[in-house]
Amino acid sequence: MNYANYSFYMQADFSAARCPKQPSAVSTLVDQSGPPEYNMANASTVTNLYQEWKVGLGRVPSVEELEQRWGARWRPRAVQKTTFCRHKVILDKINRLIDLGQTPDHAVAQLEALPSGRSLRRFSDALRVQRATREETCAQLSTT
Repeated sequence: MNYANYSFYMQADFSAARCPKQPSAVSTLVDQSGPPEYNMANASTVTNLYQEWKVGLGRVPSVEELEQRWGARWRPRAVQKTTFCRHKVILDKINRLIDLGQTPDHAVAQLEALPSGRSLRRFSDALRVQRATREETCAQLSTT
């Protein structure tokens, strides 16, 4: 697959998730027959994070597409795995809101509207704790 042809993703109609290209997030695509090496952007907003997931940045396909095509093979290093996992917690929350009937734009805007000053890392950690608490409560209810 030739990743140079993915520039059309940047023109996708996804108004809530437009952000500037971040070339520092993209490593050299070494071998097109194997998974590309890609370092996720250090997103500072939910909007940026969702755009990278759905649309992609620069000339690289979206993270969603990398996941579908290559699974975890495109992120072999520990730093890539950690960043992906932190971002995935927030993306899972967006997808839950979408499953509840919200549009992607509204779900992203709702999470973006959280108190300013909260980093995505703290937000991800808070969502992880919230999810663990919810799962623990469900497990307790199912045993009674």
